[in-house]
Amino acid sequence: SFANIANYFVAGNYSVADPYMCLADFESYFRTYNMAVADYQKRDLWTSKAIINIAGAGHFASDRSINEYAAHIWHLKNVTESNIFTFTRGNSVNDLGRIAKIKKEWALLWRVFQD
Repeated sequence: SFANIANYFVAGNYSVADPYMCLADFESYFRTYNMAVADYQKRDLWTSKAIINIAGAGHFASDRSINEYAAHIWHLKNVTESNIFTFTRGNSVNDLGRIAKIKKEWALLWRVFQD
């Protein structure tokens, strides 16, 4: 209910009101929201801002951030066609048939995604 939501912001749980500081940013959020609504009414301005926003988003793309985490935090290497099957080294003879099948399936998938 609305009363529960209001109580969360004013009194909070365990005497901690608004632990994520939602109300602290609300005035700024509401002002920016109203500016976005006004911009949307001016289609040329909205389109221009949307294109600039999309063009500037490249640096913040998930692919880049995942690659940075992989390299700098998890210390992983990118998977390439040449190293995709290196995990198979050192397996027992019993696993070779299973590994060969997995290699073929991955090779097929790799080609599909490269096209």
